[in-house]
Amino acid sequence: MFGIRGTFVTSFRAERATLTQDKTGWVIVGTDDYALHHEGSLFLAGLRDAGRAYNTERTYAGRAALYLSYCTFHRLEWAQITVWQLARFLHWLVEEPLPSRARGGGGPERFRDENTANALHELRACDQQMYLTHADKACGESAARSV
Repeated sequence: MFGIRGTFVTSFRAERATLTQDKTGWVIVGTDDYALHHEGSLFLAGLRDAGRAYNTERTYAGRAALYLSYCTFHRLEWAQITVWQLARFLHWLVEEPLPSRARGGGGPERFRDENTANALHELRACDQQMYLTHADKACGESAARSV
């Protein structure tokens, strides 16, 4: 629909990380260099700190990585996306086939349903709120240190 069918490149991925000796969690890293995506990983840490279930964090990690990859592919600033750009993202989620599960590709085309697109839209709103919350906290801490 938007001229990118079959050419999407994933820039970010969700990875399970060992946080302490007996605790694991999820982070978002770049696919090429495994550099940590700071804000995305802070969002997941916020879910952990809020007591969300492990599977919730895992699901949101993959969805956040997909959103960040989409923004990178389209050269969009993930924190400043417009309503029109978000609408294009939601349409892309439903229109773009999922990668084949078959080794070497060639399996039947699979598509996300609209409920998945809506869940990612809700994630986007949560992600932006979490980013603003952490940014406010960080600014407050740095201001307190400078006094």
